[in-house]
Amino acid sequence: MSANPLSQSPNTAGQRTTRAAWLQSLSYYGAFIGLGLSGAILGPTLSQLATHTESTLRTISLLVSANAFGRLFGGLFGGRLFDRLPGHPTVGGALLLMAFALALVPVAPLLAVLFILEALLGLAEGTVDVGCNTLLLWVHGNKVGPFMNALHFMFGVGSFILPFILVNSLTRTMDVRQAYWVVAALMLPLALFVLSQSSPRAQHTPVTANTQTSHPTNPVAIIILIAVFFYLIVAGEGSIFSWIFNFGKGLNMNDATAAQLSQVFFGLFTAGRLAAIPLATRLSPRAMLLINIIGSLVACVLLGIGLTFPILIWIGTGLFGLCIAPLFASTLSFAEQHIKITGRVTGIFLAAANLGIMTVPPIIGQFFESVGPVTVPLAVGVTIALSIFVFVAMLFIADKRNRSMISK
Repeated sequence: MSANPLSQSPNTAGQRTTRAAWLQSLSYYGAFIGLGLSGAILGPTLSQLATHTESTLRTISLLVSANAFGRLFGGLFGGRLFDRLPGHPTVGGALLLMAFALALVPVAPLLAVLFILEALLGLAEGTVDVGCNTLLLWVHGNKVGPFMNALHFMFGVGSFILPFILVNSLTRTMDVRQAYWVVAALMLPLALFVLSQSSPRAQHTPVTANTQTSHPTNPVAIIILIAVFFYLIVAGEGSIFSWIFNFGKGLNMNDATAAQLSQVFFGLFTAGRLAAIPLATRLSPRAMLLINIIGSLVACVLLGIGLTFPILIWIGTGLFGLCIAPLFASTLSFAEQHIKITGRVTGIFLAAANLGIMTVPPIIGQFFESVGPVTVPLAVGVTIALSIFVFVAMLFIADKRNRSMISK
């Protein structure tokens, strides 16, 4: 069931539709800047939150799981909401919920309260995530490639800006509270911008002999494989997001140098998503995926070797950010070519992605202090290596089905 047509944008031709589509897209881009800010703030602030709640780093690292648990439900149930309700009020409400949770996180006096707030924040983040991805696909249909990469570039913009906000907060107050409050305040105008635009209708790819969506039902095998692929790549991405600052600290870097290492990652991550916008108009999603998976694996090897040759830590960190950045958007573009995208399907993919964040980064947290910083490149390298095998299986099933549909 689609959302109520009375609340959605008019399906008129010409300049009005083009202008509406651009404004809708810009509202999603703004929401994703906010999502990037919110998603990047937890990892570098874990040690301070541990101090606030008198917890150990090992215990406080489980906040990553609490946040991902909320994202899991936000993706699953939020996806269903977008198939039934107007999209923009749902996204706008979730942004306001993010502002509320972010404002309270740095002043939570108890670890239990912090876990609840992070789960609530994750729920809102998951809803924004699935909503913007689904709505952008509805706005642009099978031409979504560069727009999708632009959307995820905006997440990188938010992630890149966050370290500057955090450093300013630490410099002024020696605490992270101000950083959380600045990010919370920024959610308010972003929510208002989304709410000021009308919601788009669901788009359905035209049936042709050359598209996989000509099949009346989505193939379960492809959905499962894409979901597993999302699990693995986001587990690797989320692990670096959460642990790159503490990885640097574990290598005897001071706070300023570890923050610079984080900025290298987020800066190249943002650059990778920016570069993916024009590349998506020239390369197929499968070519983008292959190049970036291999690059991410090479980066993990460099990070491991960098424990002996420190210069490679900086090169590996930057390369990983550059290569991992386009994977999420390219995977969604690949999926759009082979299945019909609904809010429910997007929710499944995002739920799988958040399962990756719920499992691998917390596992790193359980071994980081006892085994050492080598835990980070080892865990991330394993997830990326496994994703290569899943990618090959995705291509095999998709090509087999393509040949079958053409023969019919």
